[in-house]
Amino acid sequence: MIAGPFETQRQAIDTARVVIDSPLGSWDAASQRLLEDACAAAGVQLAGYDRQIVAWMSTWEPWVVVVICGLISRAHQAGKASSEGG
Repeated sequence: MIAGPFETQRQAIDTARVVIDSPLGSWDAASQRLLEDACAAAGVQLAGYDRQIVAWMSTWEPWVVVVICGLISRAHQAGKASSEGG
């Protein structure tokens, strides 16, 4: 699970090493898996157009993708904490 928060781009790049260090040409597939896994872990159901947008976002720089994954994860955790405490 990618969480953050990220104070700097360097932190995001370091976290994105899992994608950056993958074989050339596989960044998009690795980024798409990260996004889909983040959504699944947060209980987000993806439909057809959602998957198209996830595929498009997976073409972005991997450090941008990990920040998006972190936002999804942190939003899910915040929602859980809010419902448990409220």
